[in-house]
Amino acid sequence: MVDPSGAVIPGAACALTDQATGRTLEASAWSDGNFTFPNVPPGTYTLRIEASGFKVMTVTGVVVHTSEVRTLGNLTLRVGEVKESVSVSAEIAVVQVQLASGEKSGLVSGDQLNSIALKGRDFFGMLQTLPGVVDTNAGRETLHTTSIQGIYINGGSDRSKNYSVDGVFSLNSSNGTTAIQPNLDAIGEVKVLTANYAAEYGRMSSGVISVITKSGTSDFHGSGWANFRNEALNANSFFNNARGTPKSSYRYRTYGYSIGGPIYIPKRFNTGKDKLFFFFSQEYSPLTKDYGSRLVTTPSEAERKGDFSHSYDVNGALIVVKDPLSGLPFPGNIVPVNRISRAGQALLNAFPLPNFTDPDPRNLYRWNLISTYSGPTDIRNDVLRVDYNPVPTLNVSYRFMRNVQTDTKPWGDWKTDNNFLLTPLTNGSPGRSHMIQATKTFSPTLVNDAKFAYTLSNPNADFVDPSKMTRAAFGNLPELYPDSGVRDKAPNISFGGQPANTIRLRSNPVEPWSWRGRNFTLADNLSKVWSRHTLKVGFNWDRYRATSSDTRGPATGTFDFARASTNPFDSGHGFSNALLGNFASYTELSRLVTKDTLLNVFEMYVQDDWRVSRRLTLNLGLRTVSQPPEYDVRPNSAAHFDPSLYVAGKSPAIYVPARDANGKRVGMDPISGTFVPAAYIGLFVPNTGDPANGSAVCGSNGHPRGCFTRSPIFLQPRFGFAYDVFGNGATAVRGGFGIFFDTPDANSFESSAGNPPISYTPSLFFGNLDSMASGAGLIGPSNMPSQAAIGHLPLPMTMNFSLGIQHQTRGILFDVSYVGSQARHSLMRRELNPIPMFARFDPANADPTSPGKALPDNFMRRYAGYGSITPYEMSGNSNYNALQIAVNRRLARGLQFGVSYTFSKVLGDTAISAYFPTRQWNYGPLSHDRSQAFVFNYIYDLPNLGAKSGFRPASWILDNWQLSGITSFISGAPFTPGFSTTDGQDMTGSSEGPRILVVGDPKLDQSERTFYKNFNTSAFARPALGTFGNAGVGILRGPGISNWDIALAKRFPLGSEARFVQFRTEFFNAWNHTQFSALNTSARFNPAGQQINPTFGAYTATRPPRIIEISARVVF
Repeated sequence: MVDPSGAVIPGAACALTDQATGRTLEASAWSDGNFTFPNVPPGTYTLRIEASGFKVMTVTGVVVHTSEVRTLGNLTLRVGEVKESVSVSAEIAVVQVQLASGEKSGLVSGDQLNSIALKGRDFFGMLQTLPGVVDTNAGRETLHTTSIQGIYINGGSDRSKNYSVDGVFSLNSSNGTTAIQPNLDAIGEVKVLTANYAAEYGRMSSGVISVITKSGTSDFHGSGWANFRNEALNANSFFNNARGTPKSSYRYRTYGYSIGGPIYIPKRFNTGKDKLFFFFSQEYSPLTKDYGSRLVTTPSEAERKGDFSHSYDVNGALIVVKDPLSGLPFPGNIVPVNRISRAGQALLNAFPLPNFTDPDPRNLYRWNLISTYSGPTDIRNDVLRVDYNPVPTLNVSYRFMRNVQTDTKPWGDWKTDNNFLLTPLTNGSPGRSHMIQATKTFSPTLVNDAKFAYTLSNPNADFVDPSKMTRAAFGNLPELYPDSGVRDKAPNISFGGQPANTIRLRSNPVEPWSWRGRNFTLADNLSKVWSRHTLKVGFNWDRYRATSSDTRGPATGTFDFARASTNPFDSGHGFSNALLGNFASYTELSRLVTKDTLLNVFEMYVQDDWRVSRRLTLNLGLRTVSQPPEYDVRPNSAAHFDPSLYVAGKSPAIYVPARDANGKRVGMDPISGTFVPAAYIGLFVPNTGDPANGSAVCGSNGHPRGCFTRSPIFLQPRFGFAYDVFGNGATAVRGGFGIFFDTPDANSFESSAGNPPISYTPSLFFGNLDSMASGAGLIGPSNMPSQAAIGHLPLPMTMNFSLGIQHQTRGILFDVSYVGSQARHSLMRRELNPIPMFARFDPANADPTSPGKALPDNFMRRYAGYGSITPYEMSGNSNYNALQIAVNRRLARGLQFGVSYTFSKVLGDTAISAYFPTRQWNYGPLSHDRSQAFVFNYIYDLPNLGAKSGFRPASWILDNWQLSGITSFISGAPFTPGFSTTDGQDMTGSSEGPRILVVGDPKLDQSERTFYKNFNTSAFARPALGTFGNAGVGILRGPGISNWDIALAKRFPLGSEARFVQFRTEFFNAWNHTQFSALNTSARFNPAGQQINPTFGAYTATRPPRIIEISARVVF
């Protein structure tokens, strides 16, 4: 504060009053004229300043947002008596340039959320309007536990962002979904911290999405709403029109209400309506969701009887079916009746018959079965908040939130990934959260805030009709462990890529499946203002426990009938292999294991916002994190393989292929020479070694209970600055640097539950359905996918930094910044047990019973007695560099808008190769890299022409109209074409297959592109035998986004501007512009090297067509 001459005014009495509740905070100006209110809750305030010899200044409408260090610039007091006063509006007095912090952040207010078209009232859809945020979730239809997925902040991982509700971590640590999510009318504001933010915030490394719920006020306020969507209002999709497919059922209803105000008893309790407040909101969403179409190839009626004379590849060439016994084609391409396996035929007959012929001749042989489905989804959201101010220096809050969500999915879920309609899966995702918060003001300069919260996430799933998923329904196929405790359920079944797009049956866990995650949070923050310093210290402790049924896929077995050049019984066609009963592989879990894991995350911090001078503020901080590895609380539940424990020669012998005296293919004990049935091949010879050689049970015999170890503490320094360039508060240079650590995906440990020696997942290779039962009960080399890490590991870390300038002119704030980040130790997986490069070509690895064929991979691996082993490790790297521009104007004279533009590149490790250096082979643009993103959001109150006309009835029609929307122009995702072959040739003889061979420039000018050719398909070729190809990572770009979402609303005031009824129509993809979203990126080569896929390079999918939503809303 200064006087008219610019001299500072020390000692002034300052009072900050919440305009909604009447609660007042007090402070005194320091000797330099500055004053600070620590720990101010979000809200709109009135500031009153009194100083001897000066008129009282009152500043109204001071808006404070969550996690904000708010500055009002220089306030000039006028000379006069205290009984005189001067009142100003904060919109005039407040400078919007951020002068107190160097953080990069963005804000979405509750008013914005309710004014702009957001499909399904999903507030996550609004985050794309912020610079540096990429939203790849094209399926937003309603607020859902998965709404947060597909959002990337400043190049960070999808799973590396924090999501908090009222300051409480609210994510499911196992799968990254939200445990709770409030409806729009329960949200006060959403703030996204993107880079170099204060030490107060942590837990994850790539941004914080902070949601603050509404509180009650001293006046009663409320709202009610109803939203409606129906397929009759929508356009049909491009490909539905092309195929003559009508629109599926698409029916969304969302309705709810909110109410808040004081709790009082006239003349007895809370008579001033400033002590006890409540807020309550409920939202219901009964939906019928359209899950689109699935197009696949299913066995024809003739093929089920052995007649493959009309079985064609995508280019119309006959797929030749060979007799595995002779290696010659079956006469007429027909399998003799006496060669047909009853079990295999029963399996094929379990799948639906063809029902579709594509009108596009290029797709005539690409698929023959279409499945469509629209299913019910029911969502309910409850929010209750109570705030109590028993004395002016104490505030106590309680917040309860509950989400009940049940949807019915036919496919596209990790728990059921069938690609045809059989029986949908009912998914329940209930979640609830309790939070208690107490804020105590000990003095105007000392405030303490404490929180305790309990958050529960309890997803579950089962099939709508389990009888359609039984083993008997699919031919009662044999199994290795009929007494493993698994409910009767069909195995996973796949037929590979010959013919194209084959039908499959896939469901991973054993239904009914359930998971229960409980998170206890205890946090405390102490704020102290001392001279030019605002100090803050605190801690946060999250205790997370998860209990789950077994999620491993092979619990009921996995059959693969795909063609494989290494399979001596391959007939060249997935369906004919099944009809003959010959499978390429079969894997089954020996027994189920329930998981019960515990994770503790303890963080502490100290930070200082130091106002060095009137122009310069520094933000200094240090956060520490202690995060011991997650572990299973029950003994003998989790295990993993550790190479340091492996002893060569200690593993059991494996039955090898041989021929008996009659020339019959059998298995043989390589030690004794004893013959056994062929079904034993690849399994362990009993009592010949340790089947768990190199594996250890976590928490036993001195092995770490979390399977690996980690340093006890990690340091996260933070630094930021803001410099007022000209001293007038209109221009600031801001920047900073910070180190942030992640909580790794909990699945990185939980996937170790049940590993050998606790249970086994042996695989049979190149077997037959009619004989495999003879191997039941034996065990063999297990695959160990996604097992816990090995040794001593760091936490994933991100260093981010920014430098930018903000300038305000004419009520518009311009922000131009460079933003960068470097991620280190990201979570990756490495194949630990590959076969040697080209091992299948080595004559020493030939199958003695099948000349020219190699033994199964498990005979060649580095660690004998195991299959594939892919432990997690913290070894990934990535970097992000961006120019970010934001232009924002708050609502004034009927117009509010925000423009964000990001020009960026995110490069990193996409995988780890068993053979090649990562930087050479797997480094490039990450999947969420979008080189340019321009997003424009706006709210415009149209001129009141009726009022200007002076004719009152005209006002009812012409006044109070509002136009709002979001317009997006975003670059496409990077991709590299892949390929398949008609002959199934093994080109590398290794654990990794080849990439496509690039022989020219794959890019086409815009003028050269057509519907069927979006890149230069002639620039790709079939790699030579014994090579790995040469295509890099992300060498091309897919289709981008050009989208307009527009809302038009009419408001009818009910006696005042604070009470009204509003009717709104929302148009998503308003112009019904066909926005192609995917391409056919897979070439198909015949043995001569000719590319035969007629749709290689063509468009294959679109974003949704125009969808219209009608809504009504009442506010009081």
